[in-house]
Amino acid sequence: MLIRYTRWDGTQHVLPPDADDLMDALSDDLVDDGDLWRALQRLLQQGFQDREGRRLPGLQDLLERLRRRRQEQLERYNLSGIVKDLQDKLEQVKQTERAGIQRRLDEGRQKARTGEVPEGLQKTLERMAAEKQRFLDQLPGDLGGQIKQLSDYDFMDPEARRLFQELLQVLQQQLLQSHFQGLQQAIQGLTSQDLQRLREMIRDLNQMLRDRAQGREPDFDEFMRKHGQFFPGVENLDQLLEQLQRQMVQMQALLESMSPEQRRQLQQMLDAALRDDRLRGELAMLAANLAELLPRPGRQRYPFQGDEPVTLQEAMQLMGDLQEIDRLEQQLRGAQDEADLAQLDANQLARLLGDDAAEQLEQLRQVTRQLEEAGYLERRGNTLELTARAIRRIGHKALQDIFLQLKRDRFGQHAADFRGQGVDRTDESKSYEFGDPFLLDLRGTLFNALEREAAEQRATPHPDSLPGGEGTISLSPWERVRVRGEGTISLSPWERVRVRGEGTSVRLKPQDFEVYKTELLTSSATVLMLDMSRSMILRGCFLAAKKVAMALNALIKGQFPRDRLHVIGFSYYAKELQADALPTLTWNEWVYGTNMQHGFMLARQLLSRARSANKQIIVITDGEPTAHFEGGRVEFSYPPTHRTYQETLKEVQRCTRDRILINTFMLERSYSLMSFVEQMTRLNHGRAFYTTPDRLGEYILVDFVRNKRRMVS
Repeated sequence: MLIRYTRWDGTQHVLPPDADDLMDALSDDLVDDGDLWRALQRLLQQGFQDREGRRLPGLQDLLERLRRRRQEQLERYNLSGIVKDLQDKLEQVKQTERAGIQRRLDEGRQKARTGEVPEGLQKTLERMAAEKQRFLDQLPGDLGGQIKQLSDYDFMDPEARRLFQELLQVLQQQLLQSHFQGLQQAIQGLTSQDLQRLREMIRDLNQMLRDRAQGREPDFDEFMRKHGQFFPGVENLDQLLEQLQRQMVQMQALLESMSPEQRRQLQQMLDAALRDDRLRGELAMLAANLAELLPRPGRQRYPFQGDEPVTLQEAMQLMGDLQEIDRLEQQLRGAQDEADLAQLDANQLARLLGDDAAEQLEQLRQVTRQLEEAGYLERRGNTLELTARAIRRIGHKALQDIFLQLKRDRFGQHAADFRGQGVDRTDESKSYEFGDPFLLDLRGTLFNALEREAAEQRATPHPDSLPGGEGTISLSPWERVRVRGEGTISLSPWERVRVRGEGTSVRLKPQDFEVYKTELLTSSATVLMLDMSRSMILRGCFLAAKKVAMALNALIKGQFPRDRLHVIGFSYYAKELQADALPTLTWNEWVYGTNMQHGFMLARQLLSRARSANKQIIVITDGEPTAHFEGGRVEFSYPPTHRTYQETLKEVQRCTRDRILINTFMLERSYSLMSFVEQMTRLNHGRAFYTTPDRLGEYILVDFVRNKRRMVS
């Protein structure tokens, strides 16, 4: 086994992303938009970064790599070399033929001088050579015309004949391969038998296309049985048509990407190379049938700007790569879900961009499956829905995000009325007082006793002191601890610990006892009232408020399971919101109004059923009340009327009577809002805070936790 280590550059994927990372990456977008399908789509498009800082590229990253690959090809190559290469090969044919003619003449003359060849035969040879030279001199200036005339020319030099036949074969194969992808595998050389097979195949193909155009059912299976070697991998007629169109567009793109003069010369050469008129006619008919059945593709031109020349074969391969980049780019832009990703050709992606691109595509394909297997998503019919586990994860993510932003100097002390008994031990200790839980700090207790005894001995020697010997510490009439040096101390009546070394007997007195402090933990019922009016959305406050609601729900369920939390959304009217629906909660942009009165009314009804003695309402708003119920109907007015203020404050008084504390978090400093909240806090004796959306979570969560726990002294 060979193991190779390289420096981490951020692109290596040691481990694929786990489902927790995927769910965390999905959370923020899901909370922001409320639509699971769109959140998944954006994650696939944009990718994400995990907790270790490693990034899973998305479809946009693959798109960018494809664009860079295309640009690299365009900046590297130049198509002017295609005609130049063919022109050089044709010139080599003519030079080889001229040299061969001259060599034959020289050989004939030598043999004529020695008498090996009759003089008459030599004259015939010279006359023939002169005609050949004259023919070569009189060839037309265009390359297509030269190829057409040389096709009927009887070469005197075998090497020139071979070179010309190779040139013809290249032109013929490239022309036919622009129509049929499997030509090179099916035909090694264009013999007369091969041309006959081609004519027969194209004739049958045209018949099949005519049947399709006229509404008849073509016999595709019979066609593939006879001519399947020309169309590898094709399974039905639609795939065959798509392949034919792709091949023809490839040649058209090459011609469009060349200059007009280069295009004209290449077309003439290709036409001249295909000398079979019947085959040429069948190909023209094929082009007409395809134009009738398939939409005509647009003119595609690639602006090459490089210096490196390419041959015709290389140019056709280059056109294929560029068209494949275009096709993959179009598929990536249109990919919406895992079904679309399954249609992408990973092999082509690996060929064009490397194996890592195919691995990234496979990881994106597995995103939904990973979330399902981890229990975060479940399918109901054709749709995906969040599970209860996913909702808990989103809430904990919101809670974590908020607390990560906290600094100790950001939150201050808030006065609160506490009820209940301390139950949680802290690491701090204090002198024991009557009524404290007896959570003994033994080390502190002994230190206190030793310090006291030492002080007493300095003042008056203790009669029970035993210098240099063994001694005991009396804790109670039924408990004695032996002290004899190193060891541990047990308080149990049946355990004794010996301490070796010098010591003295120590008697504990009440003032020596040290006990651990405890935290006071209160039980409470809370209603979180979210302002869902239009202004909350326009000012960007609603998302922060929704995130705080999820975080508070996660905090209570995780750390204070005996507490109750209700969430109420209020705008034109108020309604209770289920905590599980918070991640996908959206806002109706057509709803106006801030009906606090209905929100307080509904909150009071919910808290009346709670057994906890501590009841509170947390209000998050950016504006004063503008709506209230009047005679069973909602009355809306902006600016708000005095009547709306009165009816809302009546509901505040009812909450105060029921001992419900109202804490208000204002996201706006307007005079009217602050004036109303001042009246409300005066009636309820609650508190009011001004904050901003980015600090809202800090204020609410820290205030909630500090009011849950307080050190007992």
